[in-house]
Amino acid sequence: MSGPGTPERAANERGADLRVARLHLRGGTHALARAELEALAGRDDLDRAGILDLAEVRWRTGDLAGAGVAAAAWLEDGEDAGAPGALAHVISAEAAAARGALDAAAAHVEAAAAGLGDRATLDAILAGIAARAAWPWEETVVAAPAPAPSAPWPAPVAVPSPPAPPEPGPAATPAVTAGAPLSPSAAELVAAGAQLVAAGAALLGEAPERAAIVLALALRADRGVAETVLAALGAAEPEPAQAVALAFVRAEALRAAGRHDEARIAYASAERLALAPAEAGTPRSPQ
Repeated sequence: MSGPGTPERAANERGADLRVARLHLRGGTHALARAELEALAGRDDLDRAGILDLAEVRWRTGDLAGAGVAAAAWLEDGEDAGAPGALAHVISAEAAAARGALDAAAAHVEAAAAGLGDRATLDAILAGIAARAAWPWEETVVAAPAPAPSAPWPAPVAVPSPPAPPEPGPAATPAVTAGAPLSPSAAELVAAGAQLVAAGAALLGEAPERAAIVLALALRADRGVAETVLAALGAAEPEPAQAVALAFVRAEALRAAGRHDEARIAYASAERLALAPAEAGTPRSPQ
């Protein structure tokens, strides 16, 4: 059995690294494949197939000069038959054309053409990379479909002149849809406010929280009832647990009455009651 430092184990590990790098190259993760292959090249751990993989990954990552060096090393190390040879000559031809060595590029094109056979095979190798060398086949161009013959222009159609606008008449009264809500008049709002204040005052002794809601609605209907609301609240003595809502309504009424300094104090009292209702009493109106 081979130990961790034997030549056989080192060869197996090197082969695994090369296989993984090739999988990354074929899978399109070129940056990762190049990092792996360059690391192997730095340790002198590339076999001949690995040198061609390095040439290809350099080419596909934009390093055409480095790719040409690796492809030349591969070609110098053995025969150039089959698909690997065609790939090496394609890379060499592209690298030579990029540096302006047109004679060398033509020689590699001629050597690669026999293995490629047609433009489709070359395009498959290029995989979207623009060709630099002069290849013997024209680049495949998909012809656009011929446009359909245009139909004859239709005869012009006379467009009638628009009718003259009607003479303005008396303004029409907007129709009222049955069941549609009507905007209340100011008098109706005042009446509603007074009724709500009376209803809220009646509820203060029995249901202070409901009374607070009704009185708040009264202020919303008519801010002119603010002093009446304050008078009603001044006589109320709710339980501490029910005083928060009434304290807030008192602050709203003071604000509606224009008593802003007192309103700020009342808002602070309502906040104190809401946060610590067991420790605060019901704020009284300074009337």
